Amino acid sequence: MEKHTFVQSYEEQCLPKFCSRLHRRYSPYGQHRKLPEGPCGSHGHQTSLNDVYFLSRSENKMHSTNEKSWYKVMIPYGDRYNISWLLNSIKKQCAVSFSEVQFQHCHGKAIFYVESEMVAVALENVSRKIEGENGHKIVINVLPCNPPLYAMKNFCCKDISPLLRVCIEKRYNKKYQSLNLSCIRADGELTSSGVSLHLNIVEYMECVLKIIEKSCPEIMSLDLSRNNLNSLSGLSTLVYTFPTLKKLNLSENKIPCIEELNIIKGLKITELFLAGNPLCDSFENPSFYLSAVRQRFPELRMVDGIEIPPLVVVTIEMNIALPPLKVTQLLVIVNNSY
Repeated sequence: MEKHTFVQSYEEQCLPKFCSRLHRRYSPYGQHRKLPEGPCGSHGHQTSLNDVYFLSRSENKMHSTNEKSWYKVMIPYGDRYNISWLLNSIKKQCAVSFSEVQFQHCHGKAIFYVESEMVAVALENVSRKIEGENGHKIVINVLPCNPPLYAMKNFCCKDISPLLRVCIEKRYNKKYQSLNLSCIRADGELTSSGVSLHLNIVEYMECVLKIIEKSCPEIMSLDLSRNNLNSLSGLSTLVYTFPTLKKLNLSENKIPCIEELNIIKGLKITELFLAGNPLCDSFENPSFYLSAVRQRFPELRMVDGIEIPPLVVVTIEMNIALPPLKVTQLLVIVNNSY
């Protein structure tokens, strides 16, 4: 009798076990069970509070193949790692290629979304396979979720713009032409409406800047501190949209390097606050730090609340008439050349 060997595809191996976990909830007081070994199993690892379990959106069945399934990927302590290194490391280990959506840092975690059940399974398998600092294993948690706001067409402009406009106008001081958007994600009016506004998402930042441009175009001071900004890409329009801006507060964020300031290099600001960002720790000498900042904003008079002296420009006139050479000097020069 002939024996036939069937090679299962990646989906056939992993999806059945993944689907079974979707319907299993973690019981902290129940008896721990060992997960089965296999491509998607934990190789005998006992369940614990740190293990990830998937909650189903439906009690009877998975999402149909026609329905788009979104998954939220969370990496504890992900803000400790360089974004490019972290994503490249995950993609090298992941058995399925993917494109991350809406990458952000929140409460120390690195978070992004994927729109594929197969990718979610593959990402779960990558957990604890990548070594970070000091040999620590990087944990990757994956959970089903609603579509992220980024995926909703015209979400910013259509759904939350009126609410944002009210919030921004409330925080604007017309007398001093200053706008305080510090830790805006915790604003009571936004949170009470179920809106979590993360300005480290480019689309949200651009939406906010458009509202500022209409509501308070002659702004002179802007406070964006404590917003978990890990990039200034969303501020690329700031240079030509707000030419009157003189004071910018970016302190207590996650800006990784001084090169991020090149995005807003053309601003004519006189005050800048950067304290509390990782970029400040990359300079051993404070004078090098001030020099690098001032190189991008030559009109600065204050950095992190400390006054700095204005730049001294020395011009040397080179229109100096030299005396003509004598014949004897020319002979000496010619003899020396031989």
